[in-house]
Amino acid sequence: MRDSSYNSSTQTKQIFSRGGEKKVMKKSLSLILALALVFGLFANMAAAADAPAAPTTAEKYKALVDAGLLKGTTDGDPHIANNLTRAEFATIAAAVAGLPAVTAGQTFSDVKAGQWYFGAIEAAARAGLVNGTGLGKFTPKANVTVEQIVKVAVLLAGLKPTADTAVAGASGWAAGYIKAAIAAGLISEQASYTGAATRGQAIDIAYSVVTIKSVPTLKDVKATLGTDDTAAVTGTVVGKADSVKVAVDAVAEVSATLKDDKTFTYTTAKLAAGEHTIKVTAYDGAKKSAVTELKVTVEKFTVTGATVLNGKQIKVQFNKAVQEGVASGGHNYQVSAVVDYYRLKLNSVETAPTRVALSDDKTAVTLTFGPTGYASLKDTYAQLTVKTGLKSASGIALTEYKQPIFLADGVAPTATVVYEAPVIKVKFSEPIDVLGSVSVDGVTYTTYTTTTDAEGDVTELQITASEGNHRVDLISYKDIFGNTLTDFNATVTVVKDSTAPTVASISSENSKIRVKFSENLMTDAGRRFGLSINGVVYSVTATEKTNDSDAEYLYDASAIVPSGTSFVNYSVKVVAGYKDLSGNAGSESSASTLLLKKDVDAPALDGAVVLKDRIIYVKYNEAVIINTAPGAVTVKFTSTDNVVLTESATVVTSVGYDSDNDGNTTDSGENQYLALQVDTSEANLLSGGKFKAGKFVVTIPASTVRDSAGNIQASAKDASFTAGTSDTTGESIDFTVVASGGTLTFTFDEELTNDALNVNNYTINGTALPAATNLYFSGTKFVVKAELPSGTIFASGFRTVAVKNIVGKDGNRLTQASKDGYPLNLLENVKPAVASGTIVSATQLKVAFSEQIVVSTVTGVEVWINGSKSDATFTFSADGSDNKGLIITAPANTFALDKTIVVKLVGAAGIVDVNSNGAADGEVTAK
Repeated sequence: MRDSSYNSSTQTKQIFSRGGEKKVMKKSLSLILALALVFGLFANMAAAADAPAAPTTAEKYKALVDAGLLKGTTDGDPHIANNLTRAEFATIAAAVAGLPAVTAGQTFSDVKAGQWYFGAIEAAARAGLVNGTGLGKFTPKANVTVEQIVKVAVLLAGLKPTADTAVAGASGWAAGYIKAAIAAGLISEQASYTGAATRGQAIDIAYSVVTIKSVPTLKDVKATLGTDDTAAVTGTVVGKADSVKVAVDAVAEVSATLKDDKTFTYTTAKLAAGEHTIKVTAYDGAKKSAVTELKVTVEKFTVTGATVLNGKQIKVQFNKAVQEGVASGGHNYQVSAVVDYYRLKLNSVETAPTRVALSDDKTAVTLTFGPTGYASLKDTYAQLTVKTGLKSASGIALTEYKQPIFLADGVAPTATVVYEAPVIKVKFSEPIDVLGSVSVDGVTYTTYTTTTDAEGDVTELQITASEGNHRVDLISYKDIFGNTLTDFNATVTVVKDSTAPTVASISSENSKIRVKFSENLMTDAGRRFGLSINGVVYSVTATEKTNDSDAEYLYDASAIVPSGTSFVNYSVKVVAGYKDLSGNAGSESSASTLLLKKDVDAPALDGAVVLKDRIIYVKYNEAVIINTAPGAVTVKFTSTDNVVLTESATVVTSVGYDSDNDGNTTDSGENQYLALQVDTSEANLLSGGKFKAGKFVVTIPASTVRDSAGNIQASAKDASFTAGTSDTTGESIDFTVVASGGTLTFTFDEELTNDALNVNNYTINGTALPAATNLYFSGTKFVVKAELPSGTIFASGFRTVAVKNIVGKDGNRLTQASKDGYPLNLLENVKPAVASGTIVSATQLKVAFSEQIVVSTVTGVEVWINGSKSDATFTFSADGSDNKGLIITAPANTFALDKTIVVKLVGAAGIVDVNSNGAADGEVTAK
């Protein structure tokens, strides 16, 4: 079996003959260097060589294959006893040197285009790595000898050949090299060295070289810029290494995180705009790899364009994420400051938007100019300005952007209808300024309700209808610029909701009672439900619901626990009368005996620590309150160079961490964080206003915090964290999707893994693609195609197409926008089917289809007469009367009423419906 990745050191007799050695030394130098690279790659085997039990030759070979240095053989057999040929060597020499295969020209008469080794031999020869054997030949099948390999191995190991010696079984010129190899333990003595070398001997010798001289190498090193302008440096170490260090520009090296699987990660600080040089080096004690140098360019923060969405909204697109936080320049800074970043010159007046919304991916903002927008200025230009105060997520200030923008919107609004018990909801694609008429089953409907935006424009209608199928029609709805919604109708099925809500569970959590219902409770009820505790009914209102859910409530019963006791067992049940959204009333739940405990436990550290510039956020297991604010805390700092110091650091303490970066700390769980802001004077701990890279242990003094029950942290607590490195990847993968017929094409901006080919990861309106979907990579692992089964999309319309649970090749995850999905107009993909056949005349048949069809050049339509397939010449055309028929025209007297005529569609082409769905296979008997 051929193993084209195996490296042999086959040389010409001229190179290895004693008399010609000096003459050709210069020519063979490039070859030796190429082989050095090959054997250098074996460095990752050094650890195995140190193992107590030496591996067998086959085990060494397998290890090399597993390490990715050899491709291995197709049958899995290492073929250790096989000899090595010059062709195999040339192939590896070319690969090691990074030479592309040559496709034109011919250097050697016995190496011709079409042979598997042609491109590599031509490339290696032209680069001076290999020579011919004379008379214009290369002799690709000639073998390399043991002593030739030994000589190269001695040179690679840095050894000197022994002078004035002779070795039995070896050529005179090779004796000194063989003596040196034996003395160094590269090889053991053998009877002959002039014979052909086997693959196994070459592996053993290479393996021995590694034990003498090994240097770690790096592969797959890359730097990926994040939206916050940090660079994630990743790669893999080949060989033995105890550390990987990264240097950015002129800054000193910093240790990356080196994992057990020999991959490493390092995330830089936020980089300024411009080009940056990143140098990566692997170390094994004092030995180090060649430096891998990367270049990354951070673009300036700019506006890439602006689009008028409708008569009051403009979308501004940026080239990178906008700062979201509460600092100056961020989108949660102050309302007045945020809107001040933007101006639109309307009627010569600089006008600020009334509200600004940041997109999910933080790269775009939607400006709303209310309450009337700029409808009166339709089809005119206005000057849009975005000011320099705005900053990117990495803190890069925007260069002021000014651009005339044409205030036009020629796109009519659209509508979609969904049923969400107990109402039919009509949702509009943009704000509606003028309401038209609504009819249900042809009768004008006036009792609908509306949802409006902040300016009073309608975004949704809610219609209550009886059980059954209903047709909803919308006529003459207009957007702010006066574009009219095309007459719209949709059929929706209203299912009567007669199922009463039930209590799913009742449980206690210390002094609180958690109640879960089977569905959301009526939102307009002042009292959502009554909770009977030991026979006394207490009212639970909307303020007790959890996580914005109307189906789950957490009631604080601490006041009910009698004084003088820390716990009590009470009978708890939900009384009858609570209602779901359809007004169905629930019955009384069964009683549960719950243990209600007063909180007597002091807050405990949760273990999570978050860093933000010079602030340490330490999380507790419950909400905390500052009890006694310390002026300083003890910090033990271990630098990346293992220098340890203990510092009494001046701090300012507070409670709250804006975990969702929405500009406040009022969200659930955010009051569980103690914030320790280290003073800027702490030069031993900070650099550039941020923590230095290294390990930290912060001691939080006793009595610093207490909980809402008054329990105080009784003793000092240590919180540990590491700064300066990152062992996580970001949410950076996004996609675009287009539909053609029944095929969806997803184009991702990062390469995916095979795990992406799971239909459950792709959803349409929240439902996974059918199991029968043909899902595959198209041309590259950036593109996934999903061929939907016929009938998946029964009716055309916009749907939300989303992707979830996909991880890229480098470990990056999907953006939230990808998981939320994008609207896509999906056309129905039901194949037209044959419905009936009619004999029109002796020369014509008509085949009727289930829907309108378009006919072009038809193939795959067979006509069978009395059980035999006709070989007559037929022509095909569309029936223009209703566009649902296919006319089949035949020679004279082909058809007759007394004949059995069957028309079969077998892989038919040229017959499609209006949405380009090809006809389904089927057959019909003409009558």
